[in-house]
Amino acid sequence: MKYKIPTFSDEQKTLIHYLAAGYVVEVCTEVCPDLGSVAELNNYPGHFNQRSLFRLKREGLLKEKHHYHSGLRWTRLALNEKGLTVANAVAQPGENRYA
Repeated sequence: MKYKIPTFSDEQKTLIHYLAAGYVVEVCTEVCPDLGSVAELNNYPGHFNQRSLFRLKREGLLKEKHHYHSGLRWTRLALNEKGLTVANAVAQPGENRYA
């Protein structure tokens, strides 16, 4: 069954392309005052919006890996295979395709 590519906002497409370029988003998932905090996004082109991250998660485009930093649990989010397929589908003509 072929996956129908949904319509994404410009902010969501920016996040998809950022993740497809090999970057990750790290979110604090420890119950503490930092819960939900997003680690600094190096070279992020534009304004990061957590709702965009929620949408990618809801669409099943992300893989998660938990790790600990200074005793706090963080979740590292990156595109999965389906996410890379979507990144290629929403790329503008002439843009780099993602492996």
